[in-house]
Amino acid sequence: MRLESAAVPPRRQRSVSRIDGLPDRSKKPFAQALSDLKRASGWGWRDFGEQVSAHSRDRTYTFAYLQQVAEGKKPLAPGEAMWALAEACASCFGIQPTYFREYREHIAAEEAAKLARRIGLDEVLAALDELKRRNS
Repeated sequence: MRLESAAVPPRRQRSVSRIDGLPDRSKKPFAQALSDLKRASGWGWRDFGEQVSAHSRDRTYTFAYLQQVAEGKKPLAPGEAMWALAEACASCFGIQPTYFREYREHIAAEEAAKLARRIGLDEVLAALDELKRRNS
């Protein structure tokens, strides 16, 4: 007698409503901010990975990968991988991707590069020097 395995239906997305006490922007490194979100969700790592993947447009995140990122054992790939993970987490938790410090840093670097192309690198660097001087 041959047993057929039943197809497991895909898990539905379940979003956490905005988590009480969660700031709009985390000042913590990505790994710590990710760990805080997981802890606040109340989900185990497996559920957390499935839900973040369900909210991702084109990537699957295993619970093991997310756990390693959150524990600082696996560095988060910069650029597109970081953007995709931040956006999936944001969708899952009802926050903005700018919650993550590295996401904001990436946006700032892109904007500075655009501005440098438009008005010149020396002008952008002079403006940054002025900001540093005023804030020191």
